[in-house]
Amino acid sequence: MGGDEIGLDDKKNACPELVARRDALGFAYTGDVFVDFLNTLNQQVRSHGKTTQVWEWRDQYGQKSSIEPDRTIVFDDYIDSDPAPLVAKGYTVVAAPEPVLYVSAGMGQKLGQYGYVDIRDVYERYAFPTPESAGGRVLGYKVARSVAFLDHFARRPLQVVAAERTWGSTRASSIWAFLGRVDAVGGPPGSPSGRLTAVPKAGITVTADSQETVAEDGRVDNLIDDNPYTAWHTAYSPAAAPMPHRVTMDLGGSRRLAGFRYLPRQDGGTNGRVGQWTLDISDDGVA
Repeated sequence: MGGDEIGLDDKKNACPELVARRDALGFAYTGDVFVDFLNTLNQQVRSHGKTTQVWEWRDQYGQKSSIEPDRTIVFDDYIDSDPAPLVAKGYTVVAAPEPVLYVSAGMGQKLGQYGYVDIRDVYERYAFPTPESAGGRVLGYKVARSVAFLDHFARRPLQVVAAERTWGSTRASSIWAFLGRVDAVGGPPGSPSGRLTAVPKAGITVTADSQETVAEDGRVDNLIDDNPYTAWHTAYSPAAAPMPHRVTMDLGGSRRLAGFRYLPRQDGGTNGRVGQWTLDISDDGVA
């Protein structure tokens, strides 16, 4: 069930119905009405052999209650980066930490900001407390993703990163090494991309009619380095190179192609994004 983002204490205390219910039950706080509701609902759910799962919210941002939710309730812990404190209180947890596993359109404008998850940070730095390190009470992790958001997450699914870190073997040397493995494996079985794999970057040579190397690292090689922190930019120092511009990719041999993916720059800037474009295929790079 939900429960997240209900009114904070000032709003609850201004609700006549909640105040009346608090007084009728002899509770100290209007927040107790919500906790009592959770426990009542939990009894009904458990009577059917099921488990109640609730978003953790009732004690956030200074909200007060004098009674505790039943320990048989499983909490989705999304406020905290570390589920350990909630586990220490005796609760079983499914972790969906906001700073790490939240993808929400329209929030952050560049990698690392709220809702625009930095998968490098998630893969290489987040500890992912395991059931073993948390007394067996961390059931797992889940990604909270708002609709279809950004090609970066379609091609580099945060779900895959989370799965690798929680269920996988020893971490790769870097996020880029891991994503290279993802490209080589292809999409999930049965998916539209299930039989598709990326053309190996090691066999690609890329050239362009223009690149910026003075004012920033806008080399054309950045197009195929699998790093969202870099971008190709046409020359603008000391003067902007006139359009149109052309990029040529030599795939190192004949390839059967099913599609093409282009990731715009991810640092919040707009200069350098492709406006109008055409994709041409050639056997020799000329005709």
